[in-house]
Amino acid sequence: MSLKSRFITLEEAATLCAQLAERAKELRVDCVVSIESGGWFVGDQIAQRLELPHFPITVRRFPDEQTCNKRKVPSLFSRFCTALHHDLLRAARVPQVLHSISKPELVQGKRVLLVDDAIHSGKTITAARNHLFQLGSVAVPVVALANVRGFREPYLCMLEGHRCYPWSVISPEYEQFQAIYQRGHE
Repeated sequence: MSLKSRFITLEEAATLCAQLAERAKELRVDCVVSIESGGWFVGDQIAQRLELPHFPITVRRFPDEQTCNKRKVPSLFSRFCTALHHDLLRAARVPQVLHSISKPELVQGKRVLLVDDAIHSGKTITAARNHLFQLGSVAVPVVALANVRGFREPYLCMLEGHRCYPWSVISPEYEQFQAIYQRGHE
């Protein structure tokens, strides 16, 4: 599989998840927790392959992140300024877990595999990991498809650098992914 393109297809993503699941077997975990929304597909694929329960959680840099990203701004310059402003806000804010596991006993005393699609600064992963430890998890190894900025924790990643996944709104397969995502959340 050639990954020279920055766009990764659903098929390539599934293949990478299968390889990541194979490597994650040695971690001997009890369940999989993924960070919505990019990590959901990766976590779901890994959980299915390892035959483990899968629990998605939501971590955001600021609570209204989804609504901020959907605002309609008239000019290109205004959109650039708004995006820059939101990037600065995201960089300055410590991520928070907004939606957690409904029953904390599902992860208490368990080895939990924490999954995301990409690690950038490590802030989101760190917030999620700390949250899982607060819920009583005894170990939380981390896996991701990509290490974007060379974050130097001992995490298991398949790729280096930025990629555009099928769950990105600019991906040609975004609509197809949304159908898979909706079926997975029914």
